Order: sequence, then structure tokens, then C-alpha cells
Amino acid sequence: MRRNEGIDALRMCSMFMVVVLHVLAQGSILSNVGESPYSVNYQVAWFLETMAFCAVNCFALISGYVGVKSQFHYYKGVILWLQVVFWTVSITVIYEITKPEVVGIRQWIKAVLPVSMQEYWYVTSYFCMFLFIPFMNKLFIHLNRTELKVLGITIVAGVSFFPTCVMHDLYTLHGGYTFIWLAMLYLLGGVIQRLEFGKEIRKITLFLIYIGAVVLSWGIKFILERHPISLVSSNFLINYTSPTMLICAVSLVLLFARTEFRTEGVKKLIKAASPLAFSVYIIHTNPLVWDYWLSGRYAFAAGKTPVVLVGIVIGKAVLIYIACSLADMIRLFLFKMLKLVEIGKKIETHFLS
Repeated sequence: MRRNEGIDALRMCSMFMVVVLHVLAQGSILSNVGESPYSVNYQVAWFLETMAFCAVNCFALISGYVGVKSQFHYYKGVILWLQVVFWTVSITVIYEITKPEVVGIRQWIKAVLPVSMQEYWYVTSYFCMFLFIPFMNKLFIHLNRTELKVLGITIVAGVSFFPTCVMHDLYTLHGGYTFIWLAMLYLLGGVIQRLEFGKEIRKITLFLIYIGAVVLSWGIKFILERHPISLVSSNFLINYTSPTMLICAVSLVLLFARTEFRTEGVKKLIKAASPLAFSVYIIHTNPLVWDYWLSGRYAFAAGKTPVVLVGIVIGKAVLIYIACSLADMIRLFLFKMLKLVEIGKKIETHFLS
């Protein structure tokens, strides 16, 4: 399948949104803007949070949207694991030198076995889903259009809308922090690709759908905070498995899939930077970085004016994204020098041919 520059751009955009979420939450902005729904900073911070919350859903949908038309290779999972280990070990070494009191045997075990020790919930969940991708792709080969539609409706209505309406985690999805939810999104992304869903929808309409779903989620949170309802969380729509967050993600995938970049410089930038996006997540959410660098770092922004608050959140997220991407260029260079992809292909061909 020919690479879609729009989808690659969405990978980068989604990762940027993930960084925004972490600047707001782990950076302690959300916990310091107060709890009053009448506070402007409170509403601004939560609007940014709501806008970015669909990021993980976008990643999982992209996996299915692209994966259903791509040839599956087991070696890619191994390369991904090596990428994670490279950074967990490298960061642990850095902290062993600069802050040795926070590094012990447990940290080293986690660094060497990041997936087994569940260092990153998304990585662990993705690896579990990864093992089933060839079988899910096989499913798409045998389903006709009607069956694909039924599958898509079942996922959207049965796994997202219905549990949200009854406000109960019927399938133990834990808010989407499980491989089952990622697998559902992979299947939905594949359905969207196979049915060419949304091709007739104008790009401006897709953007407005995204904004509308964001405003609805944010607005209902505001209403429920002013007029609480027993047993109903004000954040029930700001959740990976909620219909509005699913709608946000689907609309962005459809929008970016049809976005074309005519400038060669932009195309080259996307081609060069998109492979680095995943390491942005691995680096800035590493437990040592997470606990000893990012934690509480931006609490001061909560007391600034709304405009300055937005500027700090966006600006710091940009700096984190760029810094992690530049660092990952070293890892990418080393992997190319070692020809890990070529070696992986040869080993897979030898054992599976």
C-alpha cells in the first residue's frame, strides 16, 4: 500500500495531542486550575484536554486503516520492541549517571523487560493486539460489504454507544486502556478502509464534526458540574470508549486520509519525521522521565491568564515533541547502520517461507 502522507501527518498530530494531554495532566495544570466550572482557566484547560483526548483512538484506527491493505510482518514487532528497549535502557543509564538515587534493580529489570513489566500500557496492549493482526486481516478478506457494515455497526453501537448510555463498563474495557479496545479500533479502521467510508463527506464537514463532538463532550462536562446527577461522572464522555471521542477520531482519520500536501518540503518533512513519532511517546512517558522530570513541571501555568496558559501548553508540547524527535534520530541512524530491518526480513523469510 502506497504511503498516505495525510495519515503520516495524523500520526504526528496524534502524538502531539498525546504530549498535550500529558503536559496538562502529569504537568499538574489540570490539578491546579481549581474545580470551579466558572473558572476561565479551568474551562480552557479542559477544552484543550477534550480536543486532544481522541489521540490514542486515532493511532489504533490508523493501524487498522493502513494494516488491512499492508502485508503483515512479524519482524516489525521485534523492531518495535527493540525501539522501546533502546530508550528504556538509554534513559535508565542517563538517570543512573545523573540521579543514581532513583535507579535500582527494579528500574533496570523494567528497562530490559518493558513489555513484560507493563512499563507502557499502550505498548503492552499493542503487542498483544499485534499477535492477532494477521488473523484479523484474514477476516477482512472473507467478509462481504454487508458483513463489513454489520461489523462496523456492532463495534460502534455495541462496544461504544451502549456501554456509555448505560454508564457501565460492560466488557471490562477499563476506559479503553486494554488491548481489546485497541483491537476493536483496528477492526473499525479496517472496515472504514474496505468500505471506503466517508469518501463523499466534505473535508470541512469532517472538521466541523470533530469540533462538534469536542464541544458536546466539553459542554456536557460543564453542565454536569453545574447540575450534578447522582452516579453520573461529569467526564463520562471524555473517555477513550465514549461515542464522542470515537467520532472525533474517525472524523480526523477520514479528514487526514484525504489531505494532500503539494509542497515538496512539507512532504519530505512528514516522511522524515513521522517514523520518529512513536519514540516521542516512549521517551517522554518513560517512568523515570514521567516521575522525576514531567511531574508537576507546569503547575505554574494554571495561575497565568487564559491566553498565556494556552501558549504554555502548546509551546511546551512542541518543545517536548521536537526534543524527543531529534533524540530519536540517533536511534534511527543506529538501527539503519546495524541493518536491523534487513536482518529481520531475512530471519522471517527463513523461518516462515
